[in-house]
Amino acid sequence: MYDIYKKEKRILKKYFANYIGRVSVCADIWTDHWRMHSYLGVTCHYMDKAWTIQKRILAFRVFDDAHTADNIYKNMKIIFEEYKIESKIFSIGFDNASNNTAAIPALIELCKPYFNSKFFHQRCACHVLNLCDQKGLEILQAFIKPIKETLSYLWKHPNVMKA
Repeated sequence: MYDIYKKEKRILKKYFANYIGRVSVCADIWTDHWRMHSYLGVTCHYMDKAWTIQKRILAFRVFDDAHTADNIYKNMKIIFEEYKIESKIFSIGFDNASNNTAAIPALIELCKPYFNSKFFHQRCACHVLNLCDQKGLEILQAFIKPIKETLSYLWKHPNVMKA
């Protein structure tokens, strides 16, 4: 498997070295609270010569450093330079974390995007909606908790349902 990975990575690096279009990337950092490790995933989206949308995972790495804007920038820069796409990035999609947003000015300086960087930073709509949902559920918790407890009791005691 590792040999296949290395081969495909070489092919992708060669492809992007000669690619004349623009790409968009999405990045996410999350923590596995069970094993206490953080990870960085970076996905690249682009159009091939046949105008077919393509996507490739550029990186999936352990990211146990502090999630500061500077560390996010440094890791993204390494990945972009590895694939020679730093001057080809049209936009970056991040979740709404403040450290991601704080990394954007340095990434703009690195990537020099089109349109005076107006479209460069794209916030993940799903993440924003999830934050809204979580806040709403937090407010409704006083109502939800008794319902959950009642349902849990009924599931644990099937004889109650027969009565």
